[in-house]
Amino acid sequence: MDITSATDTAFGSFRTLWNWRFLTWALTVRDVKLRYKQTVLSFGIVILRPLLSAVIMAFVLGSVANLSTGEIPIFVFGFVGSIIWFYFNYALSNSAMSLLKESDTISKVHVPHFIPVLAGTFSTYVDFMVSFIVLVVYLLVSGFTPGWTIVLAPFIALATPLSVLAYSLFLAPLTGLFRDFRELTNLILQFLLFLTPVYYPFDKVPALFQPVLALNPALWVIELFRASVLGQMTCDPFWIWVSLGSTLVSCVIGIRFFRALDRVLIDFL
Repeated sequence: MDITSATDTAFGSFRTLWNWRFLTWALTVRDVKLRYKQTVLSFGIVILRPLLSAVIMAFVLGSVANLSTGEIPIFVFGFVGSIIWFYFNYALSNSAMSLLKESDTISKVHVPHFIPVLAGTFSTYVDFMVSFIVLVVYLLVSGFTPGWTIVLAPFIALATPLSVLAYSLFLAPLTGLFRDFRELTNLILQFLLFLTPVYYPFDKVPALFQPVLALNPALWVIELFRASVLGQMTCDPFWIWVSLGSTLVSCVIGIRFFRALDRVLIDFL
């Protein structure tokens, strides 16, 4: 049977997704409330994660490996990168696990299965904003005055879910079918951390490997975010377009993949 907007439980039509926008919002708000409900250290942990990561990587790459980040102090460079990276990291983890987590809902209610996947990409934006505010305060206190483009940074970060979907459209249905993919997602994120210029400048990568790293859908968001905060990118704009193109192609293929697996997904959740 052909998949149409009437029988497509994965996405439906654009109108169907729009009609379910309130569920996307509700799932996002619920996840945020659960994260901070009855917690004392949540905001502290949100701040400490990127801060400590930047401190450790600044020591390892700066003091041990003697990596240079130009005029930008290596700690500031890493702190900016880690903030947007942790948003991407936890958004991908949530989105990849979303179908499994919402299995009771989607097995009982006729709702497009894409909705939980999409909602999973938004809930960690609150964490990002908390860290971003701390970053701005630190830059001002340390004497590193950012340019006016820093006001664009939160809006650039809103594009992160697109990069997340380039991965989660594949990982979410696979995790629903095979529980082992929960661990595979963590493994992928560990590799992506080193394949993404979070703590090192892209232009320090040997030219032979730059085309490969540019295919990473996370690259363009991180580079644009860092440029909006620090006023400079570490790669040629051409690689930004390559990364964005890779993201869009991955999403198109991911949609087809998601639809194909969705036909049998409900029997495994």
